Amino acid sequence: MRTSSGLTILELLTAIAILSVILTIGFPVLFQAREKAQEATAQTHATQVYKAAYAHVVSDVDNTVATSNDCKSAYVAGNYAASPNKLIASCEVADSGNGVPQVTVISLSGTAYQRP
Repeated sequence: MRTSSGLTILELLTAIAILSVILTIGFPVLFQAREKAQEATAQTHATQVYKAAYAHVVSDVDNTVATSNDCKSAYVAGNYAASPNKLIASCEVADSGNGVPQVTVISLSGTAYQRP
């Protein structure tokens, strides 16, 4: 009687086929999850920057908005700050004209988020 310690060709091909099907289904799901995480990161960063800018406006005597053309690296307005975020394409803080900051964050996929 002969005993086999290895895999047959048929077993190996079956395992490869099963792995191929799993990977074919799994990769698009992983990419969608990554994109959703990047979008959530952009939204969160926009909210953090807006809160820091608004807190500065409220505490400032002149109610001035601390504008910035690049709040991606970091945003500091008086005693308030938002941490840097490298997972976004761009970030800008502008004065809407009535003492309320206007924050625009663009995600890596190109979606723009504005606060307020």
